[in-house]
Amino acid sequence: MTTQPTISIIIPVGKEGEDLYNRILKFKREMDQTAKQHNITYELILVTDLHHKPTLKAMTKLARQNIAKEKSIETQYPTQENYRTLLDTNTPITPQTTTKATPSSNLNTQKPKLSIIIPTYNERDNIPELIKRLEKTLKDINYEIIFVDDNSPDGTAEVIRKYMTKNPKIKLIVRHKKMGLTTAMIDGFLTSRGELVAFMDADLQHPPELLPTLYRLVAEKGYDIAIASRYVKGAKIQGWPLWRRIVSKGAILLAHLLIPQTRKVKDPLSGYFLAKRTVLEPIIETIQKRHRVQKSVFGKILLETLAQIHALKVIEKPYTFTNRRCGQSKMPLSIYPKYIWYLLTLSNYFTLKYIAIATIAALLAKYTTPTLGITSLALSILIRWLTLHKELPLKTLLIAETTSTTIKKLITYTLHTTLAPLTTISWIIATATELFLIHRLR
Repeated sequence: MTTQPTISIIIPVGKEGEDLYNRILKFKREMDQTAKQHNITYELILVTDLHHKPTLKAMTKLARQNIAKEKSIETQYPTQENYRTLLDTNTPITPQTTTKATPSSNLNTQKPKLSIIIPTYNERDNIPELIKRLEKTLKDINYEIIFVDDNSPDGTAEVIRKYMTKNPKIKLIVRHKKMGLTTAMIDGFLTSRGELVAFMDADLQHPPELLPTLYRLVAEKGYDIAIASRYVKGAKIQGWPLWRRIVSKGAILLAHLLIPQTRKVKDPLSGYFLAKRTVLEPIIETIQKRHRVQKSVFGKILLETLAQIHALKVIEKPYTFTNRRCGQSKMPLSIYPKYIWYLLTLSNYFTLKYIAIATIAALLAKYTTPTLGITSLALSILIRWLTLHKELPLKTLLIAETTSTTIKKLITYTLHTTLAPLTTISWIIATATELFLIHRLR
């Protein structure tokens, strides 16, 4: 009879204070029931990088009562080596091998070729069908499936654990609270061991049956990234209302405008894609660095990969995107302003720089052209080009500025008026046209 390996449950701790003691006791009671039901052993490990005295006192009390181990480390965010050491050897946790998540050590000894990362939150009803379809479609591929669950209150992790006892290729990371999609994808990636890595959702909107096709394109045909696309020929979107289609198309249009490198891809915001590990590693590292200086991290791994790495060999394959069968969409409205700012960040703030420089150029041109003896338009273009010539070709600037000026003059001459509201409208239309052309042609 083989003994089940111990599962190390890693719980990051902040400034919970004395309340931490009661919360961990409650969690342990629930975990004891689960462990007994599934015949597993586990250990709780509390990890902190803060010197918060009430919290440290509670951690020490728990450790003395053998309820949980306590670890203090210098940094909270793990490295890929941290994850692999813990997963591959089931080494006792030390400050050098501490993670933020809860990986299972029930591993296949053979290194997988493909790792599939699936973030989950309240997806209990979708898990059985998803696993069934994945196992069926991946039977000819050496794979591992890594679920990253944010402690779903509906018991998603419990459902996954039942399948883990039957299939050692299924692994689970349980994080102590809802921490976001991007960090879930990162934690899954750092845990994974495959040479190729795929990302997909658990809501069955991403058909698992497409994975073998994406796999062969990267593993055998030499592509760096294979994308399941909603917008190439042959693809379909079912069940979306008009407003959602407009928002999706608008988000892609913004990405194409602000980040020229993404224009070769019809669906740069796809959440379903497969790529070489070597392609993704520098992108994951970049997002990790952002995480160290921000309280929360937002990122689209595919979009960022397309923006930062040039000369990628990319292919898109069509699929039918359907409405989720169970559960509710988790896309909050607050994500949209974050997305716009994220695009500006990826574009090196080109839009903001251009607007600021264009405003300064217009003011300088207005007050200095009589002295210099050249037209305000020529001076404005010259100032912008001298400032942004590394990012903006002169031809693009000439076309955009000339078009903008022509629009303003046409509106003024057509209406034969200098009324402030109409003048403002003409300025807005002309400026919007100029910005569109600047981004589209550069």
